[in-house]
Amino acid sequence: MIWLLPILAPLVVALFLPVTRLAGFATKVLVPLAPLPALCLALFGPADGGAVFEWWMLGSRFGFGPAGQVFLLLTGALWLVAGIYGRGYLAEDPRGGRFHGFFLLTMAGNIGLILARDVPAFYTFFAVMTFAAYGLVIHADTPAARRAARIYLIAAVVGEALLLGAIFLAVQTAQSTRITDIGPAVAVSESRNLIMFLAFFGFGVKAGALPFHFWLPLAHPVAPAPASAVLSGAMIKAGLLGWLHFLPLGQGEFPAWSSFCIVAGLVAAFGAVVVGCAQTDSKTTLAYSSISQMGVMTAMVGVGLAGEEAWVVTLPVLLLYALNHGLAKGALFLGAGMAPSVGRSGIGRWVFVAGLAMAALAIAAAPWTGGAVAKDALKAAVNVVGAGASAPLVEWLGRLLPLTTAATSLLLGRFFWLEWRALRGERQGRLHPSMWLSWLILLLGLTVAVGFSTSRYGFDIPGFSASVPTIWKGLWPILLGLALLLVGRRLLAGKADRPAFPKGDVVVWFEGLAGWMRAWSREFPVPGPSHWHLNFAEPLERLAESERRSDFANRMERKLRYRSVAGVLFMLLLLAFVALLVFGSSAR
Repeated sequence: MIWLLPILAPLVVALFLPVTRLAGFATKVLVPLAPLPALCLALFGPADGGAVFEWWMLGSRFGFGPAGQVFLLLTGALWLVAGIYGRGYLAEDPRGGRFHGFFLLTMAGNIGLILARDVPAFYTFFAVMTFAAYGLVIHADTPAARRAARIYLIAAVVGEALLLGAIFLAVQTAQSTRITDIGPAVAVSESRNLIMFLAFFGFGVKAGALPFHFWLPLAHPVAPAPASAVLSGAMIKAGLLGWLHFLPLGQGEFPAWSSFCIVAGLVAAFGAVVVGCAQTDSKTTLAYSSISQMGVMTAMVGVGLAGEEAWVVTLPVLLLYALNHGLAKGALFLGAGMAPSVGRSGIGRWVFVAGLAMAALAIAAAPWTGGAVAKDALKAAVNVVGAGASAPLVEWLGRLLPLTTAATSLLLGRFFWLEWRALRGERQGRLHPSMWLSWLILLLGLTVAVGFSTSRYGFDIPGFSASVPTIWKGLWPILLGLALLLVGRRLLAGKADRPAFPKGDVVVWFEGLAGWMRAWSREFPVPGPSHWHLNFAEPLERLAESERRSDFANRMERKLRYRSVAGVLFMLLLLAFVALLVFGSSAR
């Protein structure tokens, strides 16, 4: 029961929300405490424990895998802090009850997919989290929120279709639904490249991988601050966990895929910085920062695909990097929600500025932060792997890592500038004590998370060295990034305050293309009074003239049993559905 309690807790709390007499108590007390069982299990649960429940979904298994405890620690901590923060943030929001309902359902899915050790349970909770998060994105119910939610739903549907293809092929190959059997089976499968392609891009939608990153910069500015914190801090890591489950990491050498992931990660790491620095909204800038940091983690997955020994070295580094980024990014998003109400003066303002700077420096891997420990360990791992790897780009990644730090510092410096301007504006109300409390708790957890995880979970990670050369190696990329920011502002003068790239970049360009094609198609003569008439009956009748209709129907039914035919029809239907959504959104 201990393995189901973290999943059942938010679902049980959700049952109290519709009850009028209990709704207030539930939102103030039970919702913030719902993630507590998950956090306790991550802190004190057995690393090699687990349970099998034969009565649910083909006999589901729950427990910890090699990465489970760290992912649950990050997820439980972020959902707990976001729940406490949301108590004050949504205190006067008339739609607060609806938000908490979606919040709890998304939480249950997020926690469930981490604990699931079989494919049906994992996918069920992944889908629950994905579609329940739609309610968090559309919460404000403004035109911008509805557009962001619609685009998020389009991306989610495409991702789920790709995932189903990867899951069906992987399970068929492994002849098992256990997650531990998937990686070894994919590694030797004849369909390995197809499965890896579907899994990479299917989970890449959630992980913010290019080119499916566009929903993040649209969703974060419109979502409430506690939702943005868990979206970028915890839920985006679900895509990373999916890669760990379905890619053959630690099962051999895959140099082509290793190079592909490294290149895709670096393009995201640097490209997101270029677009993010051209934004004028602080939460949009943070969204592009998440895309950039997930690009670094994508490159780390590429390092792990270079060989079995490479993955042994890379896995603990990747977990610590994800933990540090998730907590720090959650703190930045919660801080962005507090900025309008902090005020221009007083000790609270300087505590707020110091907290933001601390979280930003942790992501930028400044000396004496958890990010520095993770980044130094990453450099050491890349150097070890690059010395004997069959993928030549691993060595190049080691040379470019300092530049990714400089790019991160540049983008976070832009965010800090935007927040500083917000502090100089008119104060909008007062901050609820729960917002301050939760934010400070998260900052405290950020300072100890990497060190605690290293000792608690037995990671063999070198600690931070206080020598002058080591400190300088950590400082110069940050100073370079800040110098580039100052030079850019001086050269651009007032132009830096006008966005050069639209939010969502590629999806906005696709929307424009769809609108142009729609207008262009109207220039052609259209049969019928007002729209096209498609008649499929006559061609089918002519096709069936040479045989009896019953024989024709049976022949078509037999053809639909072939996986290739059914797959093509499914993809055509999916593309038609996505086209309707895109053209429908452009028409409005």
